[in-house]
Amino acid sequence: MGSTHNIVFIHSFIHVSFRMLIYTTIITPFRISFYEDDTIEWIIVDTCVDVIFAIDIFFNFISAYFDSDLQIILNRKTIAWNYLKSWFIVDFIAILPVQFMVDTQGKDYASLARLARLPRLYRLIKLTKLN
Repeated sequence: MGSTHNIVFIHSFIHVSFRMLIYTTIITPFRISFYEDDTIEWIIVDTCVDVIFAIDIFFNFISAYFDSDLQIILNRKTIAWNYLKSWFIVDFIAILPVQFMVDTQGKDYASLARLARLPRLYRLIKLTKLN
């Protein structure tokens, strides 16, 4: 019975992550182009998206995958090492909370902070992994 609940949870989380990825695809370029300042609402939404992507990083460290010979890999150490060598850097950079690391009050760094959101879009490369 527990296994069924795990599958439902993982399936639901994949859907939420996918929706966050679509949100990021649409909203990030829009915000970079048209919004200079982050409001508290944008900061809250960004933080929620980052938390979901951080949870996704955790799941990637423990989720089985198929190797090039279509053999399922279940060994946790192998899974973690494979993730570290492949998508981890992209995922980690994408969740860095730039809005908290750069003082956007000074206009000199506001544009830089907006452009620093671009690494989130690197997560789109993962969509090619779904094929």
